[in-house]
Amino acid sequence: MVKGSAYLVARASSGGQWHLLAFDLRTGRQRWREPVAEPEDARRPPMLCGAVRGDQLLLCRGLPDTDMFELSAHALADGQKRWSLHESSEGAPPSQLAHDERHLYLTGTSLQAYRLSDGGSEWLFGEPRDVGSSAGETRLYGAPTVRDGVVYCSEGDRGVVAVDAITGSINWLEKDLKGRSLNREVPPVVGAKYVYSLDDKGLRAVDLRTRRAVWTFETDATVLTADHQRGRLYARELRQTFALPLA
Repeated sequence: MVKGSAYLVARASSGGQWHLLAFDLRTGRQRWREPVAEPEDARRPPMLCGAVRGDQLLLCRGLPDTDMFELSAHALADGQKRWSLHESSEGAPPSQLAHDERHLYLTGTSLQAYRLSDGGSEWLFGEPRDVGSSAGETRLYGAPTVRDGVVYCSEGDRGVVAVDAITGSINWLEKDLKGRSLNREVPPVVGAKYVYSLDDKGLRAVDLRTRRAVWTFETDATVLTADHQRGRLYARELRQTFALPLA
C-alpha cells in the first residue's frame, strides 16, 4: 500500500487468469488491472516480493522449471510493464528488494546494480575478488541492503562489505572475522554507528568506523527488522521476537 492505493496479484476464486491489480483505498474501487503470468508453483505465491519506488512498482517472481527469477517494473499510473530482466538465483531468490532512487541491487556470485529507469546494468562488483577460504570454493554475496548511498552485504566468508551505491567501488570490508559462517539470506541492518549481521552463531554489531565487530549476541533469528524512528532492532526467532537497541 502506498500513496492511497493498494497493489496486489490475484485471480478469481474459480481460477483463470492472474492479474496485477490496483485499488483506491479511499473508494475501494479498482483503478486498473494488468494480466501477469501464472505462478511457478500453484502452492506458492504468484510473486516472491515487491516494492514501490518513485512512480514504479517493482516485482520479483520465480520462473517455472528453472533456477531463474524475473524482475519487472510497472507504472503505478496504469500497471504497464516498463522493463523486465531474468536473473539466476545463486541459492535462494530475493525475499525482499534492495533499492534506492537510482538502482535495484541484486547479489549472487557478484553484487550488481540495475538502473530503475530501464533495467540496464549500471555496475558489477566482485568478479575479480578472491573467494576467501570457504569450503564451497565459490564466493557468494549475501542479501543486500542500501542506506545513505552505501550498499551492504556479506562477501563469501570474509564478512560485511560496504560498496558505494553510485560507483560500485568498495568502501570497506569487515576486519578480523574468524570462526563464523555468514547468513546470506538475511540482509544486514544499518544504524548510525553499527551494521548488524547474522551468522551461524548469532548476531554481531560491526562498528562503521573501525570495521570490527564490537559485540555478538547468541540467537538463531531468521529475520531482522529496523525501527529507526524508535531506535530498535527487532530479531525474530522461531518462537519469539525480541528487541535490541539500534545504534
